[in-house]
Amino acid sequence: MIRPQMFSGELWTAPPGEVVFESAGKSDSQTVFGWLVPVGVYEVCMLGISSHRAYATRISRAGADLLNTTWTLGSNGTFGGNGGDAGPDTGGPYRGGGGAGGYSGDGGIGWRSERDAYGYVQYFEGTRGKGGGGNGGYVDERGGSVGIYGQGVDSALLAGAGGLRYDPSPSASESGVPKPGGNLRYRNAVAVAPGETLTVTLDHWVRDNSVGLGAVVRILWGPGRSFPNNAAKAT
Repeated sequence: MIRPQMFSGELWTAPPGEVVFESAGKSDSQTVFGWLVPVGVYEVCMLGISSHRAYATRISRAGADLLNTTWTLGSNGTFGGNGGDAGPDTGGPYRGGGGAGGYSGDGGIGWRSERDAYGYVQYFEGTRGKGGGGNGGYVDERGGSVGIYGQGVDSALLAGAGGLRYDPSPSASESGVPKPGGNLRYRNAVAVAPGETLTVTLDHWVRDNSVGLGAVVRILWGPGRSFPNNAAKAT
């Protein structure tokens, strides 16, 4: 157990703060960062979102993971949601990507198309995400994303979208196959030591051309702050 040290009979703690790590955007690559815990920070809350539920976005200390998006929900003190499935392959020409997992529910399933007995294509809408999760891809054809500033809060920085639709004769902007959404995992009240270095590893970018969103990690600290409902930006 890491315990705060006392100096001159008083404990100095840093004011509320946060740090965000985003993927560099290179296709099929990992991005690794080192984060030095600031002076006065003894406890943090961690959020990780992957770009695909099969890949691990993680925060680790000396090779041991403190947070990993592939962990089973509820294990190691983690909460969140799983990425939704891509649209099922039912013989139609189009399928949508799955939505990102939410803070208390899973992402939606992507849309699909089927051919009827006469060969005409019918379209079936994807499902909605739960607990802040992204909707299954339909109108924009890729899975919806999830915000990093708490459940139900709009954010300019989103992550964990599924792939674009599948098209048997794709244009330059519609290539690739549909992908599941990314998993979301968060963990509160993680003990840290000022001056130690944590390693942040963002998973593969997994995107179709320039569309699709990669992995992201957000770490925050300060009294009364936690995921998912007390995670607004520090002022």
